[in-house]
Amino acid sequence: MKKIIKAIAIVWFLLIICSCSQVFEKPLENDIVELTAPANNVTTIFRNNTFAWEELDGATKYRLQIASPRFDSIVRFITDTPVTKTNLTLTLDSGKYEWRVKALNNSSSSNYSKTRTIIIL
Repeated sequence: MKKIIKAIAIVWFLLIICSCSQVFEKPLENDIVELTAPANNVTTIFRNNTFAWEELDGATKYRLQIASPRFDSIVRFITDTPVTKTNLTLTLDSGKYEWRVKALNNSSSSNYSKTRTIIIL
């Protein structure tokens, strides 16, 4: 009986050690997503734009926010959407927009990236 209890204890211990990477996720609170495109303060005639950012280690998804004309004086909140990739293509009307991204996983989230501006003519 002692051998069975010892074997169960060893198996239980090994399961806990092997599954730690699945239980403990990388905390994202001190990280910031780096935006890649479109560039800041870009003016374009194109209504279809791909918003892109660098992959952040430990992130399982991202939250893209776009507001018009600015986050500190929102007239229209265009989107606040989770994205599982590192980019999203959207069609926007003419106007001035600010956008930002933060990373998320099941246990934490990063700060929002620096805000970028895009103007669509």
